[in-house]
Amino acid sequence: MDQNNFLLKGGVMRGNILDFSIQENTGYISGDDGKRYTFIGREWKENAAPKKGDIVDFEADLSGNVLKIYKISSYGGALKVEAAAINDAYRKQLEIEVKYGMIAWFKKCMRNYANFSGRARRSEFWYFSLMTFLIELIPSIIISFIAYLIVDNNKDLFFNYVYYYDFGASDIYQMFGISALGAFLACWMCSIICGFIFLIPSFAVTVRRLHDIGRSGWWSLLIILTYIFSFVPFGKLFVCFPIYILFFVWACTDTKKQANQWGLPAK
Repeated sequence: MDQNNFLLKGGVMRGNILDFSIQENTGYISGDDGKRYTFIGREWKENAAPKKGDIVDFEADLSGNVLKIYKISSYGGALKVEAAAINDAYRKQLEIEVKYGMIAWFKKCMRNYANFSGRARRSEFWYFSLMTFLIELIPSIIISFIAYLIVDNNKDLFFNYVYYYDFGASDIYQMFGISALGAFLACWMCSIICGFIFLIPSFAVTVRRLHDIGRSGWWSLLIILTYIFSFVPFGKLFVCFPIYILFFVWACTDTKKQANQWGLPAK
């Protein structure tokens, strides 16, 4: 990666203190360019001794020697103004989201179609889940109802099919005719298309919901196990069901109020 991408105005680099030994009067800085730098105490320009985790900027010559190290918070007036502006925009966004309904949350998730960073509150997750469920369900109900009206015989049997999906396509054609088969295929295609459209944003909002309660998004990969073990004897009972319960509890858990590595609280 090009080191120039990490240079601040005036040729100063930014990084954070990894360690500092008072006895040896030396320390280490992890630079934003991905490199590690060694420095000596006389280049530290603050009164208080450097501490692990301090955010600093510094100069580095071509030999990698670190010069003139400053703790950002000790002089960073511009940075404080920038942080205040970010916090102000964040608060305004939260005030707007308080008024969100199901449609607004759905639109936000679709705008963040493949955004796996950041955090999502409970309202965002549940309203999006409800909206996608309705989008998949309502067309299927309408198509099935129309097919029911035009089926000439075995209406009670067709009603049982609509609710339990006990039959395959060939059975439907033989028992109910081409109209019912067309309705079945239309419902099936609607479900497949919606599944593809909402797969990525559903996965993304799940990851952001996990971030909001302080958990890694990698936990969402457990969902894949539910598809695998659903075909294994007793897999649904001993694997899928516990995973469903776990994710339900996590999805219902309130926002962690502290900022974390994935950003500020979602509410």
